[in-house]
Amino acid sequence: MNFLQSVWRVSAITILSRFTGFARDICVGYFFGAGLITDALAFSMKIPSLFRRIYAEGALNVAFVPVFVSLWSQGKKKEAIAFSWHIFQLMIVVCFIAVCLLELFLPSFLKIIFPGLSSLSPRFHRTLYFSYFTFPFIFFISLGTIYMGVLNALNRFSVPASSPIAGNIFIIGAVIFGFLSNKHGFTAWHLGTTFAIALGCSGVVQFLWVWIPCMKQGLYGGGFLRLTPHVKGFLRSAGPALLGSGITQTTLFLSLMIASFLPVGSMSYMLFAERIHNLPLSVVGTALGTVLLPFFSYHMQRSSSYRMHHIQQIIVEFSFLCIVPLALVLVVCPHLLVSLLFDNGSFSTHDVAETGGALRMYAYGLPAHVLVKILSARFFASGNTITPMITGSISLVVDVCLCAALGIGAQMHHVGIALAVSVASWVNVLCLSAALYASYRLSVQWAHVRFYAGTLFVSLVIALTGHQCMSFVVATCFVEKLYWCFCIALGIFVLFFCLMFGLKFVRFPRFRRNIYRLRRFSKV
Repeated sequence: MNFLQSVWRVSAITILSRFTGFARDICVGYFFGAGLITDALAFSMKIPSLFRRIYAEGALNVAFVPVFVSLWSQGKKKEAIAFSWHIFQLMIVVCFIAVCLLELFLPSFLKIIFPGLSSLSPRFHRTLYFSYFTFPFIFFISLGTIYMGVLNALNRFSVPASSPIAGNIFIIGAVIFGFLSNKHGFTAWHLGTTFAIALGCSGVVQFLWVWIPCMKQGLYGGGFLRLTPHVKGFLRSAGPALLGSGITQTTLFLSLMIASFLPVGSMSYMLFAERIHNLPLSVVGTALGTVLLPFFSYHMQRSSSYRMHHIQQIIVEFSFLCIVPLALVLVVCPHLLVSLLFDNGSFSTHDVAETGGALRMYAYGLPAHVLVKILSARFFASGNTITPMITGSISLVVDVCLCAALGIGAQMHHVGIALAVSVASWVNVLCLSAALYASYRLSVQWAHVRFYAGTLFVSLVIALTGHQCMSFVVATCFVEKLYWCFCIALGIFVLFFCLMFGLKFVRFPRFRRNIYRLRRFSKV
């Protein structure tokens, strides 16, 4: 595969996917605003989303892809297909039992997950009702991740990356159809129920989106489930991988637990802020996370550890040059962005202010989320699932302490929780970096120190300057908001690159040489 082409392709599709997600959340903001129904929908969506991330980014991605790539690259294609088929059957059994247990004991499960929701409160009853419809999403999306992994391992990234687009379009279509079919008789409660049912059914849509192409290409079959040596190896590595990814996602999960103690509307503010935050994260972080694991798995046995580290460092620097300006845009004008996207219908000016505050805190950790994906991929490709699990545990402790201290103790509410998530992500980056340098006995180079210090300095200058300039921005209509967002984003990008190259934090000859090395190394 060509690494750069794959990243650009996945980035483009992921951007489209996030825009459809934006359209979905704009519908939520328009019909419900930030309040009781939106909080209940957010709580009912977060648990299926949590399980999806644990499976997709945890055991199935980390433990499955390296084994499949190894078999396929050695010419053992029948064994690779049989291995994926056995894992698929295993996941059917495990996920079916898990979803049935969750549905049976859902009230007790929600009381444990969201202790801040009183069992007598309307918010709890609405969350419980919506969750009965959304939880089957877990079963179908978990099965779909098997064939997402197969397609990613075969460098066919477009279909898995576009599956959320199909799911979001299905949800939007179902909600709009439900509203228009009974426009005068529908209430927010009925529309929320329609949304929850559509979300559960979207899991079927996303599963079929990746399953049908695999069936057409004959990527199935291999008899009934057997515990072959490859399946046993998958189970051995899946445990630490599941814990490592689970710990990372538990950071977000514990934030939800603490958010359940906050006033009505706080969960809605976090939902809308995360949606905007996830757009630049997906452009760089998700695309790299999707492509890097099979890329590193392929090269791990063909290159020295020093060369792999050198290529990884180039990828980190290029990622920084992409993600830091995007993070600065969110830091400088969060309220303007929220107003542009959601300030209509039931979404009030107060909701804009609260969501903007959470978005700014999330933006501080945006580069850290990208770095975690890059650094973790290096360990996972080499079969080391223990180190990311340990570093994730450390960041988890930090997140819990800060969420309790800032979100509840300091009365910062949803803003404090967003800040805690960002700080915990940076702690995880520092721990992963230290482990990487210690494991491979690498030395710190002056060029790297100058780059990171220069990036920090330029970011502070732009953030402070932008904060002062925002007081002169006045936008009342959609066109004015769009115009100012475009001008601010363009100005930040131009200023960032001018300062980075002008102050020689990035030297052009080295930059051009790194592009050549990455292009040459990425052709596999």
